[in-house]
Amino acid sequence: MPKYYSITLKKSERNQIQKLLKQTKFNKGQKTRANIILKADKGKFGEAMSDKEIAKTENISARTVERTRRKCVEEGWEKAILGNKRGKNINPKITPEVKSYVLALSYGYPPKGYDKWSLRLLAQKVVEMKYVESISYETIRQILNAAN
Repeated sequence: MPKYYSITLKKSERNQIQKLLKQTKFNKGQKTRANIILKADKGKFGEAMSDKEIAKTENISARTVERTRRKCVEEGWEKAILGNKRGKNINPKITPEVKSYVLALSYGYPPKGYDKWSLRLLAQKVVEMKYVESISYETIRQILNAAN
């Protein structure tokens, strides 16, 4: 069955990836993703390993191979290998301004019919007041815990 996301690298790209693999600054995940891309590359001869074969040789899941293959095709091999640091959101939805609104709201009186603010009630109110499009009660909890 043909793959929807097939990788075909130029010789120069293959050489760049192989050079990157020799660097010591590469972490294990980056090395694995680089190996996935090299093994999934059709290259000159149109032969690439299957996802299952790659997963077996790299000791990872086939789903990881699929995700790496997709990211390589959609965003380029550099982004697929190096990527963004996990957990580092470039444009966070919850800004310091939103956090201050949440804190100010939590110190105020709850709506009629409630004795105190619940996390879910705060989350609903923050969305209702259009500070953010959506927010989970877990995020509200983290904001309140950080502020003590």
